[in-house]
Amino acid sequence: MNIIKMNCPNCGAPLAFGDSISKVTCEHCGQAFTIDDKASEIDRVSAAEAEAAKRNAEAQRRQMEMRLEEEKRRNDEKLRVEHRKSLSSYLPILIVFALFVIMIAGFSISSCISSHKREAELAALADKGIENGINVPSNKYSYLGENYQAVQMSFEAAGFTNIETVPLGDLVTGLLSSDGEVSNVTINGGDFSEGEQFAPDALVVISYHSYPDRSGNETTESTETFSDVYDEASYQATTLGNIMYVFPVEWSFNIESGNRVSYVNPAGTIEMIVSVTETEASINDDGFDESISDYCGDIFAGEYEISYDRIREHDAKRIDGTYSGSEDVNARVYLSDYADGIISVGFLIHQDEEAGFQTLQQDLMNSFVFAGREEIVYTSASFGNTAFEVPEDWEITQQSSNSVNYMSPDDNILFVVSYQSGDMSIQDDSFVSDAENQIPWDDLSIVSADLNNTEAYYISGINNDDGGYMCKMYMADSEPGIVSIGFYYYPEFDLLYEPVLEHIVSSIDIQG
Repeated sequence: MNIIKMNCPNCGAPLAFGDSISKVTCEHCGQAFTIDDKASEIDRVSAAEAEAAKRNAEAQRRQMEMRLEEEKRRNDEKLRVEHRKSLSSYLPILIVFALFVIMIAGFSISSCISSHKREAELAALADKGIENGINVPSNKYSYLGENYQAVQMSFEAAGFTNIETVPLGDLVTGLLSSDGEVSNVTINGGDFSEGEQFAPDALVVISYHSYPDRSGNETTESTETFSDVYDEASYQATTLGNIMYVFPVEWSFNIESGNRVSYVNPAGTIEMIVSVTETEASINDDGFDESISDYCGDIFAGEYEISYDRIREHDAKRIDGTYSGSEDVNARVYLSDYADGIISVGFLIHQDEEAGFQTLQQDLMNSFVFAGREEIVYTSASFGNTAFEVPEDWEITQQSSNSVNYMSPDDNILFVVSYQSGDMSIQDDSFVSDAENQIPWDDLSIVSADLNNTEAYYISGINNDDGGYMCKMYMADSEPGIVSIGFYYYPEFDLLYEPVLEHIVSSIDIQG
């Protein structure tokens, strides 16, 4: 119950009564009077309405504040979106501008560096008496795989005057490399970069893959010379370590040690000395020219001249001077890398023989075939029930259910393992005669052999119907049928690849 307070209408004294009382008597003056319920109701309603209006006004104020906050949030979000759109539209322009500034700065720095480099190169050339050098059209690696004639024209157009093209004669099938495809390019025996400067007469050597021409219709002087070297009536093949070469049959020779052999013509006016030195050094090492005296310092009388040359397809250093043993004898030494170190090929030529010796020297030098400096690493392989080892850089070029072909990186030798299934055996009485009738090789030879405690036949010959390949094959029983293990390559590489073939054959294990 609510308490209502008011004053007495008669004496003005304060009155207090509940809202449910309709009559009141003043305690001071004794006056009695009646409470008007309608008026009180009106007051109560007015008070309630006022309170409701107050609450409504507060709610409207809060709603207004919330609408204003929401409107502000929406405006802020709109501004952020518009800002991002504006930034994204200008970003490419800003990036291009930044790149432009960086390029300008880079070009300025590069130009400055190139200018200083060019000044240094020109100064170095000037020290050699060359007033201006030739700029290399491109870097070495851009020419690899291109046609050698196009590369030659590129260097000629740049102004180089001393350009040699060297056919390697290294293709057998042409599957991995094409005829005329550039294998290597050197300037003065080394690598080079685009724009690097050299003297106009710097030695540019372009080596390219090619097929050895067996028809006798050789297309280049180098190929003719290399083929003519192997005329058995004029030259005899020999080997020193894994290096194969020839010398004239009428020359005498002297094996001075296990790594040095000398050859002398009948008149005693020309001598060729071949020797090998096992070392980790290479002719391309920095400072090698300074150590040349260790190899041939006692050969020359006084000063000698060092230049770049070739031993067939291999880079070489050439040293020329007067022989220390006689003023009438000229000395010439070639140094090149081989598998285990450095090979030295020296000539002592009486001055009267110098003019006529040039062609003979070219023939002798073009005969050299030797392994590169890389060590041969073998890996285990198998096919069917036959296990064996092959050099890890040999690739499988063809494979089927009954045969697999491996090719050496230089395309010079093909290794094939194949199976002929069926009820047959090398023990059959007719095996040899059947093989002679089926294998169309010249100089065919079939002899019994032991293939790592497995009975086999060793078959060899020349396949002139297929380019003059030398064929060496082992055939042995397998379960069921016969396994054939063959090697195919040109005869002149026999000495070079013999150690590899022996390793593969010695590793063969037939699980028949």
